[in-house]
Amino acid sequence: MALGVVAHLSQELGPRASGTEQERKAAQYLVSQLEQFGYSAWLQEFTVTTLSPSTSSLTLESPDALSVGVAPLSRSSTGEVKGRLVPAGLARPDELPAEGLAGNIALVERGLITFQEKVNRLAEAGAVGAVIYNNAPGNFRGTLREAGAIPVVSISQEDGARIQELVAAGTVEAVLTVNQEVHPSQNVIAEKPGGPDAIGVVVLGAHYDTVPDVPGANDNASGTAVLLTLAEQLQNQPLPFTVRFIGFGSEELGLRGSRHYLDSLSEQQRRDIIAMLNFDSLGSGESLGVLGDSELVGRLVEIGKEKGIEVRSSSALRGGSSDHASFQRLGIPAVMFVSRDSSRIHTSDDTLEHVNARLLGDAVRLALGLLESGEPLAGKSP
Repeated sequence: MALGVVAHLSQELGPRASGTEQERKAAQYLVSQLEQFGYSAWLQEFTVTTLSPSTSSLTLESPDALSVGVAPLSRSSTGEVKGRLVPAGLARPDELPAEGLAGNIALVERGLITFQEKVNRLAEAGAVGAVIYNNAPGNFRGTLREAGAIPVVSISQEDGARIQELVAAGTVEAVLTVNQEVHPSQNVIAEKPGGPDAIGVVVLGAHYDTVPDVPGANDNASGTAVLLTLAEQLQNQPLPFTVRFIGFGSEELGLRGSRHYLDSLSEQQRRDIIAMLNFDSLGSGESLGVLGDSELVGRLVEIGKEKGIEVRSSSALRGGSSDHASFQRLGIPAVMFVSRDSSRIHTSDDTLEHVNARLLGDAVRLALGLLESGEPLAGKSP
């Protein structure tokens, strides 16, 4: 079943960017699957504010008026800034103008160092905005690790070369605008109630959205497939706690779905959650990793040894986060299942042929082993 879910989400539905109609269709697919298993599933709706490619812009005002197509970098600052376009190479320290960039819009090339490092350095040098041109034909979509201090957009390699020629010939004044827009998003929720002596709630979660223009087979159709497979296999399994299945929307915009879900709960409802298991990007490579609550991680490693599953304890994610972090910040024990290969995440190569079906099965077996053993979950009762 699991690989079929990955195929449907990544090939039939394709990119499921946060706040889009495709994300909505994916949510409806999850509801239909959960209902087939006998659950009552529903949508928890909320809104997200996103950067707008259609209304963001770069306009050259002099020497001639010229409009350039842009794509705002995720987590860019918003607003309108005006200034002189000033080349700054790749934004390495020795490539910034000696006089600084105060009041100017920096023009830099993609490559060698992260977008975040480029933007931080440009902002520290006084730039009011940044334009990053591609180092390959066409434009690209980029993401900052954290909120940017200035508006930042990407442009194509071709437009970058054209602007460099204009700058080399004289002063180029420009207006850079990054705007926002509001879109609907949603979580998908279903529940398997515990018995009369249930000790609390265990949340099983996976986000189903993607970054724009990416099929998202590993990130995160793989985790969504594991979530649905667990729902199917647990439908008639007695457990000493309630299990709540949640497909989170808009994770790629900063864990919006999981944060909204937790914000919607009362203090008592939060305290009722004894643990959260998060499944994200676990289908690529040859082995699984688990990270988070030390007791849960330790038990999962033990279960892996018992079942002959290669699983390693990981210390932290590199360059990102996932929905388990929303639970951790409230003191809820949480663990994340992830694969050891994240090389294709957020790229057009995140496709079905790079998903290892064995890893999906291993993740299901590990999670079932933890839930069925009840250890250390029973000890985390509210």
